[in-house]
Amino acid sequence: MPRRSNQFQKLILHVNEAFASTNAAITESAMLYDKESGCDREVDILIEDKIGMHTVRVGIECTTRNRKLNINDIEQLHTKHRNIGIGKSVIVTNAGYTNPAANYAKANNIELLTFKSAEELEWPDWLKSLKGLSLCQLSFDHTDAEVTLNIPPSINFDPKNGINIEHIKYGTLSFDDFIFTHFQTVRPNSMSHKGSDNICWCFEPPLKAIDSDGVAAEIYEITFTYIIDFIESPVQYGAISETSFGYIQAGGNKNRQNVTMLITPSDRLNDEGNPMSNITIHIDG
Repeated sequence: MPRRSNQFQKLILHVNEAFASTNAAITESAMLYDKESGCDREVDILIEDKIGMHTVRVGIECTTRNRKLNINDIEQLHTKHRNIGIGKSVIVTNAGYTNPAANYAKANNIELLTFKSAEELEWPDWLKSLKGLSLCQLSFDHTDAEVTLNIPPSINFDPKNGINIEHIKYGTLSFDDFIFTHFQTVRPNSMSHKGSDNICWCFEPPLKAIDSDGVAAEIYEITFTYIIDFIESPVQYGAISETSFGYIQAGGNKNRQNVTMLITPSDRLNDEGNPMSNITIHIDG
């Protein structure tokens, strides 16, 4: 154990006293296994508490230096904590932080404190706020879509049971998954806020659509309406990894109901002068 400053000794005393009447476990100079280096790494102060069957780990690192901590200092501690299973990082210093370091910490949910603010912090209330975490689940739905085929399809092409899309980058996806995946790729900024709109995508060369019997048709254009919403959901602590508080995976709605599709001729011609065809898809929630 390295020699500790008077400021550190005051802080560890304050933290121990703050949690004395709680179920949280406080460990000074805790040694945790680093999965990348294969050895134990030290954390100045480790706070552990339970949410259901899951252990929440808070790592507090303390440093007394004659200069402000820079982005490299914060990044090194963040990497160490990630590798040893710390869910929330707290860094305490007497010298302050550079602006880039503060920006990095904010982006990575790292708490930056001075010794004074750490000694004044109501640690049980602060930990309670972590235990009440919730996440926003992304809801992406396309409600109506019109697919324009490059040439009239084979009489055997039947989309009533759904179609898959072959894409050179994404591989073979269901129609719903293709819309969601392509939308994420071409309009990533739209995924950060609620909204709805109509979009038209043209594909050159055409996409290949495949029905449930493997019969293919070429898609020239897809026009659809989408809705993006965010639903606040509690973190499911029992179904997450050891190194994070939780996650909710974003994705499209898989429980589609009352899907109707209709092939109709288009008044538009393809490059060869042949009439295109439309598939109208309606998805009723």
